[in-house]
Amino acid sequence: MRKREVERVRRVRRQQVAVVGAVAAVAVVAVLLFSMYKPAAPITCGAHDVCGPDPMHIHSRLFFYRDSTPVEVPANIGVEGGYYVDHTLDQYLDLREGQQGKLAPLHTHDVSGYIHVEARVTRAFTLGEFFDIWDQPLGPSRTWTFVADAQHQITLTVDGAASSAWSELVLQDNQQIVIRYTTI
Repeated sequence: MRKREVERVRRVRRQQVAVVGAVAAVAVVAVLLFSMYKPAAPITCGAHDVCGPDPMHIHSRLFFYRDSTPVEVPANIGVEGGYYVDHTLDQYLDLREGQQGKLAPLHTHDVSGYIHVEARVTRAFTLGEFFDIWDQPLGPSRTWTFVADAQHQITLTVDGAASSAWSELVLQDNQQIVIRYTTI
């Protein structure tokens, strides 16, 4: 009887050691994960912003066509010395030394049509806001220098699908935006 009791005690101790070891392993992993966690710096956001800890950096591409002829998007929209009229979005600029008021969070650098969205918050920036920075009209009756009339229409497609969003169109990464001025 004594031998059975000794075996039972050993078995219970092994189980206790295994449980304590598992609890210790979980505690070590939890401490390691907690020590690696760094809370994001607080970001002040407006009522319509979807804020995150990382800056936003995406590119949409804008194309203009007059009938079948491509029309270049001007360079330096939203860049000091270029086409930069509306500064209401300056507060969202991904703050880099000396850039405040010199670069809008929505801008172009060249005539490729790439709209650079570089902001310190993740937020729903729109095509209308880009056109506001540029100080140009946007809509089915008038966009930039295009004016719809009895002989012409202005259409908007996004990633190949017709859209009526116009100024409310939220800019997305790798998005293809086409505005066509066509003779009807």
